[in-house]
Amino acid sequence: MLQGQGAVVAQVRIPDDTNEITQVEELIEKLPDLPGRPVATLDAIHTQHDTATLVAKAGLDYLMTVKGNQPTLQRQTFEKILPLLQEPPHHEAEERGHGRIKNWQTWATKADGIDFPHAATAGVIRRDEFDLKGVRVSREHALILTSTPSERATAAYIHNHIRGHWGIENEIHYTRDTAWREDANPTYTGNTNHTLASFRNLALGIIRLNQIRKIKETLEDIAADRYRALPLLVTACNRSTR
Repeated sequence: MLQGQGAVVAQVRIPDDTNEITQVEELIEKLPDLPGRPVATLDAIHTQHDTATLVAKAGLDYLMTVKGNQPTLQRQTFEKILPLLQEPPHHEAEERGHGRIKNWQTWATKADGIDFPHAATAGVIRRDEFDLKGVRVSREHALILTSTPSERATAAYIHNHIRGHWGIENEIHYTRDTAWREDANPTYTGNTNHTLASFRNLALGIIRLNQIRKIKETLEDIAADRYRALPLLVTACNRSTR
């Protein structure tokens, strides 16, 4: 998914006898040409040596979350960023909504001494959530590794990309379920589920390329008159070819 646009640009079906890790190479091969040196953000399950090498070989930078599935790497990254937590945050952001106050503090430093392919910058995001009276509800830390050099991989850079990655759930999975009740769909024969997901991703991409955020309302409007989809298709085609 392109962060900021909410549009899926590549999709691979995970075979029943394997997992996501084995399909990274095929997915990368399906990516369209993207300008500059794009950054691929990945879940912790993909924080693997082979995946980092594949991403770098494809001309992309990676930004990965480090968790307990890589205990040695987690320890190395934690030891690298621990002294930073004694400093004021290098970047801070706050958000209020839904009866909560969310605060993100981010630190970044060079990844010297961390044994991981192409690792250039290490970071940590501390996320605190408070109620409206200022009482802390939760605190969590996210350890980050990226191949982007520290000159560009500032704390703000790490914060923005990780926040964008966390948005995948809301932009894709949650939206597909609320708009099409995907999780309740009993269709699981052969490639049918994968094909339906492709069509839904395509529809979401077309709507969002038209700068429309109200997905469910737009789908209901088109369902009442299918010809209303035509101007959306024209606009989406024009934007995608720029």
